[in-house]
Amino acid sequence: MFPILAKACFCGGGGPACQDFGKTFAVFSGKVESITDFPREHSPIPGRKYNLVDKKVSFTVNKSFRGVSENKIEIITSGQSSSCGYRFEISKEYLVYASQNEETGKLGTSICSRTRPIEEAEEDFQYFREISTGTYKTNIYGQVFRVFTRRQDDPYRKPEPMPNITLTLSNWEKLVTNEKGEYRFDKRLPHEYTITPTIPNGLWGGNK
Repeated sequence: MFPILAKACFCGGGGPACQDFGKTFAVFSGKVESITDFPREHSPIPGRKYNLVDKKVSFTVNKSFRGVSENKIEIITSGQSSSCGYRFEISKEYLVYASQNEETGKLGTSICSRTRPIEEAEEDFQYFREISTGTYKTNIYGQVFRVFTRRQDDPYRKPEPMPNITLTLSNWEKLVTNEKGEYRFDKRLPHEYTITPTIPNGLWGGNK
């Protein structure tokens, strides 16, 4: 008997449009014209090959925001949701964030990207409008964690998000982290900022 290849999809926390746009090879809006099977071999273990079936999605491009010059384009996505495949629907319009496979040159996307139906992409389109007109203001965001120090024999403790931590921006604007320790200052003018946390009694650490 041989073990069956199992794979589960896990996506890290997604960022705003400005973050994903800057690190994505191609971004465009378009309409799905067809979806066909795209067989390929996968060899995660040397000497063993698995036959997988991805999906090839053909688009008519409505507008390119980055990396696309053709009016017809094909995108590859996994055929399995467990492998982060995006489930497109024929005749529906999407905003697509696509990466490029370095070996094949083909474009691909997944549910871990900001790819989404066109009607759910207003934040992205607003960002595109602002950068095209020079009116864009940046967002400052992140997450505050408590990191545990330990002696050599102490068990490892995973860093924990810290809710209800007051943060002060260098312009004296304040906010409090949410239940996941997240914070976000929206629509700041481009500038170098410092964020100072109010550290609870009994804890110590970096103050910026």
